[in-house]
Amino acid sequence: MKSSPNFLTRNILSWVRSLHEAIKGLRSLILNDQQSTLHICLILLLLAGSFFVGLPTFKWTILVLAGTIIISLDLIRLAVEYLFDFVSPRWEEHIKVIRELLTAAQWCAALAMITISIILFIPFN
Repeated sequence: MKSSPNFLTRNILSWVRSLHEAIKGLRSLILNDQQSTLHICLILLLLAGSFFVGLPTFKWTILVLAGTIIISLDLIRLAVEYLFDFVSPRWEEHIKVIRELLTAAQWCAALAMITISIILFIPFN
């Protein structure tokens, strides 16, 4: 069964639009959140270091996955903060608690990344 050219064209255009929105989101993250920019720089530095050390592919996979989780949490936290600023610009206790929970999740992921990096880089023989 052949797909119509219009169907394929629409799917490709939809994918390109989605990719464009994702890139805009990452750009917004980098420009508007210093902590996330630091996370991205450290993750890139860690990946470059793992390249020069010559880590095996499966260790690279673990580092990329951990880094992706951190960046994803950064994106979620920033999106929720923008949503809260839009919905309720004044300070409210429940919004403060939700922001603290998101920040805690972000820190847990960062600490996990540090632990994973130590385990992968230091040879335990």
